Order: sequence, then C-alpha cells, then structure tokens
Amino acid sequence: MIQLAYSSDARGDLASNEVFEIIETSARNNLRDDLTGMLIFANDRFFQIIEGEAAAIDGLMARLQADPRHHSIEVLHRQEIGERSFPRWRMECVGIANGSIPEAALGNVSSDMRALVRQFLDGSVANEKAA
Repeated sequence: MIQLAYSSDARGDLASNEVFEIIETSARNNLRDDLTGMLIFANDRFFQIIEGEAAAIDGLMARLQADPRHHSIEVLHRQEIGERSFPRWRMECVGIANGSIPEAALGNVSSDMRALVRQFLDGSVANEKAA
C-alpha cells in the first residue's frame, strides 16, 4: 500500500461549488478504487494525502494531471505503508482555523507528513515551488 501527498494550484477562477464537486466526486471514486485520504483547500491551492494500492494511486494521479481545475501538481511524498492513516475517510475535506488544522484530523500520519501539512499551510511549499 502507498501513501502519497501532493500539492497543486487551483485554476484562477475556480468557484467554491466546484471545490465541493471535487470532494463529492473524489469520495465516490475513492470508494470505488479503495482509496482513503484527506484534502485541504487553502489560498487557491490543494494539498492531498491519499493512500491505497499503487495501481489505484497511479490511476488517480493520471486523472488529476488531466483535470483542468488545477495545475502544477507536485508529488511531495510517496512511500510504502503498512496501514492506512485515514481508514474511514474516503475523502475528508479538512477545515482550517487560524491557519492550522486540528491535530486529530491528521490521523496517525508520520511526523514528516505533519511537517508537509504545516509547510503547505504556512505557504512554504508554494514558496519553494516558486523559487
């Protein structure tokens, strides 16, 4: 099983209803493909942690590359895992309050993955990409 994290930039005119459509479609497709994970949308950027079998992850990434609602997809982390960090979340959209997310929302992800989430939220991932 694979755990993968990526970030991407939303299309400039992405409407809030389109973000909800992404979440709904993702949850439906992830159930079909036995994928679990979480999604953060902040400052016109996406950050997702997704986990499942390698073939399902690779299929998802191919679909994401073709999706015109976002661009500049960057895989930040990919590793083999023994168990899921989000076993019940087909696609949880995590809310942000005061620039952070609740620690409980991160399940049992590694400290490296938690650092990536913090970097995304404080803009470091975006700034590193732009450099």
